[in-house]
Amino acid sequence: MKRLKPGFASRCIAGFVILWAVFGRAQTSPLSSLAAIHALTNEQASLALPVAFQATVTYYRKGDMDLFVQDGQTAIYVEVSATTRVSAGDRVLVVGHTQASFRPEIKADNVTVVGRAALPAPFPATFKQLIHAQLDCRRVTAHALVRGTNFVTTGGLNYLYLNLLMDGGYVDVQVANAGPVNLGNLLDAEVEVTGAVAGKFDSKMQLAGILLEVPAASDVHVVRLAPSSPASLPLTPWIRFWRRPTYGTAPSACE
Repeated sequence: MKRLKPGFASRCIAGFVILWAVFGRAQTSPLSSLAAIHALTNEQASLALPVAFQATVTYYRKGDMDLFVQDGQTAIYVEVSATTRVSAGDRVLVVGHTQASFRPEIKADNVTVVGRAALPAPFPATFKQLIHAQLDCRRVTAHALVRGTNFVTTGGLNYLYLNLLMDGGYVDVQVANAGPVNLGNLLDAEVEVTGAVAGKFDSKMQLAGILLEVPAASDVHVVRLAPSSPASLPLTPWIRFWRRPTYGTAPSACE
């Protein structure tokens, strides 16, 4: 029998492994539904599995990378380029691959608008459901009291930022395309806010708080204004609790 030259066999095996890996990856069928992607573990998602699915945009702000999409009751976060041109209500085809995060998510290579669709009906969320990540990425409505209002700039984009008190705890709200808003009217008002459920995470990618991504100020519905305007409340006198100590008046401990 003819013997192979030293090293030739190992080179053949290595080449075969590379060809098999390339051919095998090319033949992998893209995951075509959000349900299939949700069934993945983070370990599986870290393999950059190909995806190609349709869903409805529930939140996106041009110039940002955060896209939330939903199909039925299943939703997911998609990382996109800042040049993406979609808006809430667009039916889109997302082509990309999976990646590991707090939960499996998508890194998009391309997002194409294929039509328009009715937004998914918002789920009436409780604070307990939100903080236990039971509604991650879904379109929800939160009933709460406004405890703080401000305008902030993040990544060069302006947002209306609200701090809400729900029955059970606090959540933050980031409103894109806010337009002219009277912050005084919102403070202490009872509101219903509709948006996509995002999160605030620590360095270990553990959920540390809730953030609702809201497309527009029209998604903030005032149920009841505050009984009185904060500007009309009487000033609270400032009381000086700290007093400079006086030396030489107290008896020494040695006396």
